[in-house]
Amino acid sequence: MEELSYTHVPRPGGMPVTFGLRGRNLVVERMAEAQNVSLASVEEIRFTYEQRSFAQNVFRTRLRLLNGATVTLHSVSFRSMIFSERQDAAYGAFVRELCARTARASPSATFHAGRPIVIWWLMAIVAGIVLAGLALFVAYTLAYGEYGATVIGLVVGALGIGQLIPLVRLNRPRPVDPAALPGDLVPS
Repeated sequence: MEELSYTHVPRPGGMPVTFGLRGRNLVVERMAEAQNVSLASVEEIRFTYEQRSFAQNVFRTRLRLLNGATVTLHSVSFRSMIFSERQDAAYGAFVRELCARTARASPSATFHAGRPIVIWWLMAIVAGIVLAGLALFVAYTLAYGEYGATVIGLVVGALGIGQLIPLVRLNRPRPVDPAALPGDLVPS
């Protein structure tokens, strides 16, 4: 099997983390330390979508191991507090190969897209409440002739819709076939 690696800096000011696929193992290297994770010990792989800021969309893959430990990798690498680099193609290629090898090494592993159902419903309900509250705010400001506040409410509402709708839609819980990963959470 070919060795494959993926490197990212998971947070601003952080150190690079390199993930390497070596046979039936995932090697996680942080600074001078290397952690060897057997792909046979993977219990679940979950793909999610996160928003780190108004301009930053992040795809995340989390592996949960039989011992309860987790390993997480992101599609964005931070260069500083301000600058980051999207690595969608490299991330997608690595995650696809990681899933293929995990499916072979751990046939009982499950693959899921989105948040767990209870968390997703809570997220959807809160998003609905926030958007309904903004709609009421706009309606009241219009009724009282406060057009400046109406414009502010509309702008905040538009930004909220732009942030909340993808967050809820992409994190809808669903099972995943490791041979056909969801293109909306694992980019090509």
